[in-house]
Amino acid sequence: MAAPSKKSSNNSIQNNKRVSTKKATNGRSGKAQKNKWKIHLGVIMGAGVMILMVGFGYFLGYHDGNNGHIRASEIVKTQEVKISKANHAASASDEVLIVKEHHSIVKKFQQKSKDQDQNIKAQKKESNATLAQIDKSAYDANLTRFPSVEMLPRAKRAKLVIIIDDVSNAQQLKKIRSLPLKLTPSIFPPSEFSSSSDRLAYGLKHYMVHLPMESGSVQMNKMHKTLKVSDAPQKVRARIKEIRKLFPTARYLNNHTGSVYTSNAKAMEVLYPVLRENGFVFVDSRTSAKTKVRQIAHAYKDLYIYRDTFLDNVQNINAIHKQLKRAVKIAKKNGHAIAIAHPHTLTMQALESAQDILREVEVVYMDELFQE
Repeated sequence: MAAPSKKSSNNSIQNNKRVSTKKATNGRSGKAQKNKWKIHLGVIMGAGVMILMVGFGYFLGYHDGNNGHIRASEIVKTQEVKISKANHAASASDEVLIVKEHHSIVKKFQQKSKDQDQNIKAQKKESNATLAQIDKSAYDANLTRFPSVEMLPRAKRAKLVIIIDDVSNAQQLKKIRSLPLKLTPSIFPPSEFSSSSDRLAYGLKHYMVHLPMESGSVQMNKMHKTLKVSDAPQKVRARIKEIRKLFPTARYLNNHTGSVYTSNAKAMEVLYPVLRENGFVFVDSRTSAKTKVRQIAHAYKDLYIYRDTFLDNVQNINAIHKQLKRAVKIAKKNGHAIAIAHPHTLTMQALESAQDILREVEVVYMDELFQE
C-alpha cells in the first residue's frame, strides 16, 4: 500500500484545523448566544418586576386614596351630625325663647285688656253719674228753649216736617223756596262745597244747620272740620261756638252722615250739652240704628227729635211718592213726623207733584213743629 503523500497530509491537517476552528468558533458562538438570552431574560424579568412593582404601588396608592376618601366622608358626616345636633339645640333654644316671649306678650295683652275693661267701667260709671246729676237750674232755664218730653204737643191736625239736607249754594236754596211747600233747608257750614255757605242763612227765618259728623266712610270724613269721636272736648266746644257765630239765628241742627259719632255714647255726651249751651236743638238724622241720642236727650229731660223716614234714597218719582205716603201715615199716627230729602232735581219734581199725597197733613217748618 502506498504511503499518503505529504500534500494530502497537509490537507488533512488543515481540514482538522478548520474543523477544530469551526468547532471552537461554534462553541464560542453558542456561549455568546446563551449569554445574550440570559441578558434578554434578565431585562425582561427586571421590566416585569418593575411593572409589577409599579402596579402594586398604584394599587396601594389607590387603596390608600379610597381609604382616605372614605375617612374624609366619615369626617364630613360626623361634622354634619354635630352641626345638625348643634342647630337642633339652637332651634330648640330659639323655640323656647319664642314661646316665652309669646307668653309674655299674651300676658301683657291680657293685662292691657283688663285695664281697658276697668277704664270702660269707670267711664260708664262716671258718665251715668254725670247724667244722673243734671243741674236743675240749667234744666229749668232751658225749658222755654228746648221741647221737653212732658211738652210733646198733640196738634189738631197731623204735622209733617220736610227737611232738605246738603244745601250749600244759592241755586239749591232758590229751588227749595220756589216750591209751594214749607220746606226746611239744612245748610252746610263753609266747606269744600262752598266757602261762604253760611251767607245763605242771611235773612232766612226758617232754616237749620247741617253739621258734618264722623261716619264709616273715609271719604266722607275728609269733609272740612268733620267732628270726630277722637276730638278733645275743647275742640268740640270750639267748633260749636264757631257754628253759632256762623249761624247766629239758627235753632235746630242735624247731623250730616255721623253714624259713627251718634252711636258713640261718650262722644255724644260731650257734644250734646255743648249744643244746648249754645242754644241748638239736636235733630237726630238717625244714620245709625245704634244711635245714643235718645237716651242722652231723655237724661236731659229733652224731647228726642229724630228723622222718621228718608224720602229720596231711591231717585225715582214713584219711589219718593211712596216714601211721602209713609211719612204721612206716621204723622197721622203720632201727630207729627219728620222726613229728610235732598236738593236733587228729581226730588224737587216729586215734591212739587205731591199735593194730593200731602193733603191729609199740614207741612210745617222745623221751628213751627212745637209752637203749640
